[in-house]
Amino acid sequence: MEDIFSKVKRKAQKLTESIEQSLIDLKKSIDRMENSEAKENLEQKANKSLSYFTERVKKDINIIEIPEDMTYEKLSTLLKEIKKLFELITDISRKTIPKFQRDFQAEIKDLHYYTRKLGQKGGILDKFLREKYKKIREAENLIDKLPKLFALKNNIENAKNSINEIGNEKEDVEMQLESLKNELLKFEDHALFKKQSDLNNDLFHLKIDINDNLKFKKALKKLRVEVERGNIKLRNITINDIKDFFKDPIVNLCKDSKDLRKLSILLVQLRIALESNELKLKTTKKESTIEHINQILSGNELKENIEKYKHLQEEISNLEKEINDTGLSKKISQLKEKIASASLKKDHLENDFKKKNDDYLSYLKKLKEEREKFSKMVEGITDERIKIAITFSF
Repeated sequence: MEDIFSKVKRKAQKLTESIEQSLIDLKKSIDRMENSEAKENLEQKANKSLSYFTERVKKDINIIEIPEDMTYEKLSTLLKEIKKLFELITDISRKTIPKFQRDFQAEIKDLHYYTRKLGQKGGILDKFLREKYKKIREAENLIDKLPKLFALKNNIENAKNSINEIGNEKEDVEMQLESLKNELLKFEDHALFKKQSDLNNDLFHLKIDINDNLKFKKALKKLRVEVERGNIKLRNITINDIKDFFKDPIVNLCKDSKDLRKLSILLVQLRIALESNELKLKTTKKESTIEHINQILSGNELKENIEKYKHLQEEISNLEKEINDTGLSKKISQLKEKIASASLKKDHLENDFKKKNDDYLSYLKKLKEEREKFSKMVEGITDERIKIAITFSF
Protein backbone atom coordinates (compact mmCIF):
# COMPACT_ATOMS: atom_id res chain seq x y z
CA MET A 1 0.00 0.00 0.00
CA GLU A 2 2.84 2.39 0.86
CA ASP A 3 4.57 1.64 -2.46
CA ILE A 4 1.42 2.42 -4.46
CA PHE A 5 0.92 5.87 -2.89
CA SER A 6 4.50 6.80 -1.98
CA LYS A 7 4.74 9.57 -4.58
CA VAL A 8 1.51 11.23 -3.44
CA LYS A 9 2.50 10.95 0.22
CA ARG A 10 5.92 12.52 -0.46
CA LYS A 11 4.10 15.46 -2.00
CA ALA A 12 1.84 15.66 1.05
CA GLN A 13 4.89 15.64 3.32
CA LYS A 14 6.42 18.57 1.42
CA LEU A 15 3.15 20.48 1.80
CA THR A 16 3.04 19.87 5.55
CA GLU A 17 6.69 20.91 5.90
CA SER A 18 5.88 24.13 4.06
CA ILE A 19 2.84 24.69 6.32
CA GLU A 20 5.03 24.04 9.36
CA GLN A 21 7.46 26.74 8.16
CA SER A 22 4.58 29.16 7.64
CA LEU A 23 3.38 28.52 11.20
CA ILE A 24 6.92 29.21 12.47
CA ASP A 25 7.05 32.44 10.41
CA LEU A 26 3.64 33.47 11.74
CA LYS A 27 4.73 32.81 15.30
CA LYS A 28 7.92 34.87 14.75
CA SER A 29 5.76 37.68 13.40
CA ILE A 30 3.71 37.57 16.63
CA ASP A 31 6.95 37.62 18.63
CA ARG A 32 8.07 40.74 16.76
CA MET A 33 4.79 42.43 17.70
CA GLU A 34 5.31 41.52 21.34
CA ASN A 35 8.88 42.82 21.37
CA SER A 36 8.24 45.96 19.31
CA GLU A 37 9.43 49.30 20.76
CA ALA A 38 6.06 50.70 19.71
CA LYS A 39 4.58 49.07 22.83
CA GLU A 40 6.01 51.91 24.88
CA ASN A 41 3.69 54.36 23.08
CA LEU A 42 0.53 52.38 23.83
CA GLU A 43 -1.97 53.26 26.49
CA GLN A 44 -2.82 50.65 29.09
CA LYS A 45 -6.01 49.44 27.34
CA ALA A 46 -4.30 49.19 23.96
CA ASN A 47 -1.36 47.35 25.51
CA LYS A 48 -3.78 44.94 27.14
CA SER A 49 -5.52 44.30 23.79
CA LEU A 50 -2.15 43.66 22.13
CA SER A 51 -1.16 41.14 24.81
CA TYR A 52 -4.49 39.39 24.55
CA PHE A 53 -4.18 39.18 20.74
CA THR A 54 -0.60 37.85 20.67
CA GLU A 55 -1.06 35.35 23.52
CA ARG A 56 -4.29 33.93 22.11
CA VAL A 57 -2.93 33.54 18.57
CA LYS A 58 0.30 31.91 19.79
CA LYS A 59 -1.68 29.55 21.98
CA ASP A 60 -3.72 28.31 18.99
CA ILE A 61 -0.58 28.05 16.82
CA ASN A 62 1.05 25.85 19.47
CA ILE A 63 -1.98 23.55 19.47
CA ILE A 64 -1.49 22.73 15.79
CA GLU A 65 0.46 19.50 15.26
CA ILE A 66 2.19 18.61 12.02
CA PRO A 67 1.53 14.89 11.39
CA GLU A 68 4.35 12.43 10.80
CA ASP A 69 2.06 9.95 9.03
CA MET A 70 0.51 11.34 5.89
CA THR A 71 -2.91 9.77 6.41
CA TYR A 72 -6.07 11.40 5.12
CA GLU A 73 -7.51 11.69 8.61
CA LYS A 74 -4.44 13.43 10.06
CA LEU A 75 -4.08 15.79 7.10
CA SER A 76 -7.78 16.64 7.36
CA THR A 77 -7.31 17.39 11.05
CA LEU A 78 -4.37 19.68 10.19
CA LEU A 79 -6.53 21.49 7.64
CA LYS A 80 -9.34 21.94 10.17
CA GLU A 81 -6.91 23.36 12.73
CA ILE A 82 -5.55 25.88 10.17
CA LYS A 83 -9.09 26.97 9.32
CA LYS A 84 -9.88 27.28 13.00
CA LEU A 85 -6.76 29.45 13.46
CA PHE A 86 -7.89 31.72 10.63
CA GLU A 87 -11.32 32.08 12.19
CA LEU A 88 -9.74 32.97 15.51
CA ILE A 89 -7.39 35.57 14.00
CA THR A 90 -10.27 37.11 12.05
CA ASP A 91 -12.52 37.23 15.09
CA ILE A 92 -10.07 38.74 17.61
CA SER A 93 -8.50 41.04 15.01
CA ARG A 94 -11.79 42.92 14.71
CA LYS A 95 -11.95 43.37 18.47
CA THR A 96 -8.31 44.17 19.32
CA ILE A 97 -6.23 45.44 16.37
CA PRO A 98 -8.11 48.77 15.98
CA LYS A 99 -6.91 49.67 19.49
CA PHE A 100 -3.20 49.49 18.61
CA GLN A 101 -2.98 49.52 14.78
CA ARG A 102 -1.85 53.20 14.57
CA ASP A 103 1.48 52.36 16.22
CA PHE A 104 1.88 48.86 14.70
CA GLN A 105 1.38 49.44 10.96
CA ALA A 106 4.54 47.56 9.91
CA GLU A 107 3.99 44.69 12.33
CA ILE A 108 0.36 44.26 11.27
CA LYS A 109 1.39 44.27 7.60
CA ASP A 110 4.02 41.63 8.42
CA LEU A 111 1.41 39.54 10.28
CA HIS A 112 -1.06 39.79 7.39
CA TYR A 113 1.63 38.64 4.94
CA TYR A 114 2.45 35.43 6.85
CA THR A 115 -1.19 34.82 7.62
CA ARG A 116 -2.02 35.07 3.91
CA LYS A 117 0.88 32.73 3.05
CA LEU A 118 -0.43 30.17 5.54
CA GLY A 119 -3.92 30.50 4.07
CA GLN A 120 -2.63 29.90 0.55
CA LYS A 121 -0.81 26.77 1.66
CA GLY A 122 -3.92 25.58 3.49
CA GLY A 123 -5.88 26.05 0.26
CA ILE A 124 -3.30 24.05 -1.67
CA LEU A 125 -3.54 21.24 0.91
CA ASP A 126 -7.34 21.30 0.71
CA LYS A 127 -7.30 20.96 -3.10
CA PHE A 128 -4.58 18.32 -2.90
CA LEU A 129 -6.64 16.19 -0.52
CA ARG A 130 -9.74 16.44 -2.71
CA GLU A 131 -7.95 15.65 -5.97
CA LYS A 132 -5.11 13.29 -5.01
CA TYR A 133 -6.15 11.59 -1.81
CA LYS A 134 -9.39 9.87 -2.84
CA LYS A 135 -7.80 6.43 -3.37
CA ILE A 136 -5.56 6.87 -0.33
CA ARG A 137 -8.64 7.58 1.75
CA GLU A 138 -10.29 4.43 0.39
CA ALA A 139 -7.13 2.46 1.16
CA GLU A 140 -7.04 3.80 4.72
CA ASN A 141 -10.70 2.88 5.17
CA LEU A 142 -9.75 -0.54 3.90
CA ILE A 143 -7.00 -0.88 6.48
CA ASP A 144 -9.44 0.27 9.18
CA LYS A 145 -11.59 -2.75 8.31
CA LEU A 146 -8.79 -5.23 8.98
CA PRO A 147 -9.28 -5.24 12.81
CA LYS A 148 -12.94 -6.12 12.24
CA LEU A 149 -11.95 -9.10 10.07
CA PHE A 150 -9.41 -10.25 12.68
CA ALA A 151 -11.98 -9.78 15.46
CA LEU A 152 -14.51 -11.92 13.57
CA LYS A 153 -11.81 -14.55 12.97
CA ASN A 154 -11.04 -14.61 16.71
CA ASN A 155 -14.74 -14.82 17.55
CA ILE A 156 -15.14 -17.79 15.21
CA GLU A 157 -12.14 -19.58 16.72
CA ASN A 158 -13.33 -18.90 20.28
CA ALA A 159 -16.87 -20.03 19.46
CA LYS A 160 -15.59 -23.21 17.80
CA ASN A 161 -13.35 -24.01 20.78
CA SER A 162 -16.29 -23.43 23.14
CA ILE A 163 -18.48 -25.71 21.00
CA ASN A 164 -15.86 -28.47 21.22
CA GLU A 165 -15.42 -28.03 24.98
CA ILE A 166 -19.17 -27.97 25.66
CA GLY A 167 -19.69 -30.92 23.30
CA ASN A 168 -17.07 -33.00 25.14
CA GLU A 169 -18.53 -32.07 28.53
CA LYS A 170 -22.06 -32.85 27.29
CA GLU A 171 -20.89 -36.26 26.07
CA ASP A 172 -19.34 -37.01 29.48
CA VAL A 173 -22.55 -36.00 31.27
CA GLU A 174 -24.68 -38.13 28.92
CA MET A 175 -22.47 -41.16 29.60
CA GLN A 176 -22.67 -40.49 33.34
CA LEU A 177 -26.47 -40.14 33.10
CA GLU A 178 -26.78 -43.42 31.20
CA SER A 179 -24.65 -45.18 33.82
CA LEU A 180 -26.74 -43.76 36.69
CA LYS A 181 -30.01 -44.82 35.01
CA ASN A 182 -28.72 -48.36 34.46
CA GLU A 183 -27.63 -48.53 38.10
CA LEU A 184 -31.07 -47.32 39.19
CA LEU A 185 -32.78 -50.00 37.06
CA LYS A 186 -30.71 -52.69 38.77
CA PHE A 187 -31.83 -51.49 42.20
CA GLU A 188 -35.46 -51.12 41.12
CA ASP A 189 -35.39 -54.74 39.81
CA HIS A 190 -34.70 -55.95 43.35
CA ALA A 191 -37.21 -58.55 44.61
CA LEU A 192 -38.30 -56.32 47.49
CA PHE A 193 -39.29 -53.52 45.10
CA LYS A 194 -41.14 -55.96 42.85
CA LYS A 195 -43.06 -57.16 45.88
CA GLN A 196 -43.77 -53.56 46.91
CA SER A 197 -45.07 -52.82 43.41
CA ASP A 198 -47.35 -55.88 43.50
CA LEU A 199 -48.74 -54.93 46.92
CA ASN A 200 -49.39 -51.31 45.86
CA ASN A 201 -51.15 -52.63 42.76
CA ASP A 202 -53.34 -54.92 44.89
CA LEU A 203 -54.13 -52.00 47.20
CA PHE A 204 -55.10 -49.82 44.24
CA HIS A 205 -57.56 -52.39 42.88
CA LEU A 206 -58.95 -53.04 46.35
CA LYS A 207 -59.69 -49.31 46.72
CA ILE A 208 -61.73 -49.52 43.51
CA ASP A 209 -63.69 -52.49 44.87
CA ILE A 210 -64.37 -50.71 48.19
CA ASN A 211 -65.53 -47.53 46.42
CA ASP A 212 -67.90 -49.68 44.34
CA ASN A 213 -69.45 -50.75 47.66
CA LEU A 214 -70.10 -47.11 48.66
CA LYS A 215 -72.83 -46.32 46.12
CA PHE A 216 -74.88 -44.74 48.91
CA LYS A 217 -72.66 -41.64 49.08
CA LYS A 218 -74.99 -39.46 46.95
CA ALA A 219 -77.92 -40.19 49.27
CA LEU A 220 -75.69 -39.66 52.32
CA LYS A 221 -74.77 -36.17 51.02
CA LYS A 222 -78.45 -35.29 50.81
CA LEU A 223 -78.91 -36.58 54.36
CA ARG A 224 -76.08 -34.35 55.56
CA VAL A 225 -77.70 -31.30 53.93
CA GLU A 226 -81.09 -32.03 55.49
CA VAL A 227 -79.52 -32.57 58.91
CA GLU A 228 -77.61 -29.27 58.63
CA ARG A 229 -80.87 -27.53 57.70
CA GLY A 230 -82.51 -29.03 60.79
CA ASN A 231 -85.11 -31.01 58.77
CA ILE A 232 -83.94 -34.43 60.04
CA LYS A 233 -82.83 -35.50 63.52
CA LEU A 234 -80.15 -38.20 63.92
CA ARG A 235 -80.07 -40.94 66.57
CA ASN A 236 -76.93 -42.50 68.06
CA ILE A 237 -74.81 -40.56 65.57
CA THR A 238 -73.87 -36.90 64.90
CA ILE A 239 -73.42 -34.67 61.87
CA ASN A 240 -69.66 -34.76 62.53
CA ASP A 241 -69.66 -38.53 61.94
CA ILE A 242 -71.11 -37.93 58.48
CA LYS A 243 -68.55 -35.16 57.76
CA ASP A 244 -65.66 -37.38 58.93
CA PHE A 245 -66.83 -40.11 56.60
CA PHE A 246 -66.64 -37.79 53.57
CA LYS A 247 -63.13 -36.57 54.40
CA ASP A 248 -61.78 -40.01 53.45
CA PRO A 249 -64.34 -42.83 53.41
CA ILE A 250 -61.81 -45.72 53.34
CA VAL A 251 -59.64 -44.29 56.17
CA ASN A 252 -62.84 -43.66 58.16
CA LEU A 253 -63.97 -47.27 57.67
CA CYS A 254 -60.51 -48.57 58.69
CA LYS A 255 -60.87 -46.69 62.00
CA ASP A 256 -64.32 -48.22 62.58
CA SER A 257 -64.75 -51.43 64.56
CA LYS A 258 -64.31 -54.79 62.86
CA ASP A 259 -68.08 -55.16 62.38
CA LEU A 260 -68.31 -51.55 61.06
CA ARG A 261 -70.68 -50.52 63.82
CA LYS A 262 -70.58 -46.76 63.10
CA LEU A 263 -71.24 -47.34 59.42
CA SER A 264 -74.11 -49.68 60.23
CA ILE A 265 -75.78 -47.05 62.47
CA LEU A 266 -75.25 -44.43 59.77
CA LEU A 267 -76.75 -46.67 57.07
CA VAL A 268 -79.77 -47.48 59.22
CA GLN A 269 -80.43 -43.75 59.69
CA LEU A 270 -80.01 -43.24 55.94
CA ARG A 271 -82.42 -46.09 55.11
CA ILE A 272 -85.08 -44.64 57.43
CA ALA A 273 -84.76 -41.26 55.73
CA LEU A 274 -85.03 -42.92 52.31
CA GLU A 275 -88.05 -45.05 53.22
CA SER A 276 -89.88 -42.01 54.61
CA ASN A 277 -88.97 -40.11 51.42
CA GLU A 278 -87.35 -37.29 53.42
CA LEU A 279 -84.48 -37.03 50.91
CA LYS A 280 -86.83 -36.68 47.90
CA LEU A 281 -84.81 -38.94 45.59
CA LYS A 282 -86.28 -40.40 42.42
CA THR A 283 -88.05 -43.71 43.05
CA THR A 284 -85.56 -45.82 41.08
CA LYS A 285 -82.57 -44.20 42.76
CA LYS A 286 -84.17 -44.47 46.19
CA GLU A 287 -85.02 -48.16 45.75
CA SER A 288 -81.59 -49.08 44.38
CA THR A 289 -79.88 -47.26 47.27
CA ILE A 290 -82.08 -49.03 49.88
CA GLU A 291 -81.28 -52.37 48.21
CA HIS A 292 -77.56 -51.55 48.27
CA ILE A 293 -77.73 -50.60 51.99
CA ASN A 294 -79.49 -53.88 52.80
CA GLN A 295 -76.76 -55.83 50.96
CA ILE A 296 -74.04 -54.11 53.03
CA LEU A 297 -75.87 -54.62 56.34
CA SER A 298 -76.64 -58.27 55.65
CA GLY A 299 -73.43 -59.21 53.82
CA ASN A 300 -69.74 -59.37 54.64
CA GLU A 301 -68.11 -58.21 51.38
CA LEU A 302 -67.36 -54.64 52.53
CA LYS A 303 -66.17 -55.80 55.95
CA GLU A 304 -63.84 -58.37 54.37
CA ASN A 305 -62.49 -55.82 51.91
CA ILE A 306 -61.75 -53.36 54.71
CA GLU A 307 -59.88 -56.09 56.61
CA LYS A 308 -57.93 -56.94 53.46
CA TYR A 309 -57.14 -53.25 53.02
CA LYS A 310 -55.79 -52.94 56.57
CA HIS A 311 -53.76 -56.12 56.13
CA LEU A 312 -52.26 -54.86 52.83
CA GLN A 313 -51.38 -51.54 54.42
CA GLU A 314 -49.62 -53.33 57.25
CA GLU A 315 -47.72 -55.51 54.76
CA ILE A 316 -46.65 -52.47 52.75
CA SER A 317 -45.56 -50.65 55.91
CA ASN A 318 -43.47 -53.62 57.08
CA LEU A 319 -41.97 -54.00 53.61
CA GLU A 320 -41.03 -50.31 53.51
CA LYS A 321 -39.29 -50.72 56.86
CA GLU A 322 -37.40 -53.75 55.53
CA ILE A 323 -36.37 -51.79 52.43
CA ASN A 324 -35.18 -48.88 54.60
CA ASP A 325 -33.24 -51.24 56.84
CA THR A 326 -31.37 -52.68 53.84
CA GLY A 327 -30.41 -49.15 52.75
CA LEU A 328 -32.03 -49.65 49.33
CA SER A 329 -34.33 -46.64 49.66
CA LYS A 330 -31.44 -44.36 50.57
CA LYS A 331 -29.38 -45.60 47.63
CA ILE A 332 -32.25 -45.14 45.20
CA SER A 333 -32.95 -41.67 46.59
CA GLN A 334 -29.29 -40.72 46.15
CA LEU A 335 -29.27 -42.12 42.61
CA LYS A 336 -32.41 -40.17 41.71
CA GLU A 337 -30.85 -36.96 43.06
CA LYS A 338 -27.71 -37.59 40.97
CA ILE A 339 -29.85 -38.30 37.89
CA ALA A 340 -31.85 -35.10 38.43
CA SER A 341 -28.65 -33.08 38.85
CA ALA A 342 -27.04 -34.64 35.76
CA SER A 343 -30.21 -34.12 33.71
CA LEU A 344 -30.29 -30.45 34.70
CA LYS A 345 -26.62 -30.06 33.80
CA LYS A 346 -27.25 -31.78 30.45
CA ASP A 347 -30.11 -29.33 29.71
CA HIS A 348 -27.88 -26.34 30.50
CA LEU A 349 -25.07 -27.72 28.33
CA GLU A 350 -27.47 -28.32 25.43
CA ASN A 351 -28.68 -24.71 25.68
CA ASP A 352 -25.08 -23.44 25.84
CA PHE A 353 -24.13 -25.66 22.89
CA LYS A 354 -27.00 -24.30 20.78
CA LYS A 355 -26.19 -20.69 21.69
CA LYS A 356 -22.48 -21.08 20.86
CA ASN A 357 -23.30 -22.87 17.62
CA ASP A 358 -25.70 -20.05 16.65
CA ASP A 359 -22.94 -17.53 17.45
CA TYR A 360 -20.46 -19.55 15.39
CA LEU A 361 -22.73 -19.64 12.32
CA SER A 362 -23.55 -15.94 12.72
CA TYR A 363 -19.84 -15.00 12.87
CA LEU A 364 -19.10 -17.15 9.80
CA LYS A 365 -21.85 -15.44 7.83
CA LYS A 366 -20.67 -11.99 8.92
CA LEU A 367 -17.04 -12.80 8.06
CA LYS A 368 -18.07 -13.95 4.59
CA GLU A 369 -19.95 -10.67 4.04
CA GLU A 370 -17.06 -8.53 5.34
CA ARG A 371 -14.49 -10.46 3.29
CA GLU A 372 -16.54 -9.85 0.14
CA LYS A 373 -16.80 -6.13 0.90
CA PHE A 374 -13.07 -5.99 1.59
CA SER A 375 -12.24 -7.73 -1.72
CA LYS A 376 -14.40 -5.30 -3.68
CA MET A 377 -12.74 -2.32 -1.96
CA VAL A 378 -9.28 -3.68 -2.83
CA GLU A 379 -10.41 -4.19 -6.42
CA GLY A 380 -11.62 -0.59 -6.53
CA ILE A 381 -8.18 0.64 -5.45
CA THR A 382 -5.88 -1.74 -7.35
CA ASP A 383 -8.16 -2.62 -10.29
CA GLU A 384 -7.36 -6.27 -9.56
CA ARG A 385 -9.75 -8.96 -8.40
CA ILE A 386 -8.34 -10.73 -5.34
CA LYS A 387 -9.56 -13.55 -3.11
CA ILE A 388 -8.75 -13.35 0.58
CA ALA A 389 -7.87 -16.68 2.28
CA ILE A 390 -8.46 -16.82 6.04
CA THR A 391 -6.91 -19.67 8.05
CA PHE A 392 -8.37 -20.73 11.39
CA SER A 393 -6.46 -22.31 14.25
CA PHE A 394 -8.79 -25.22 14.98
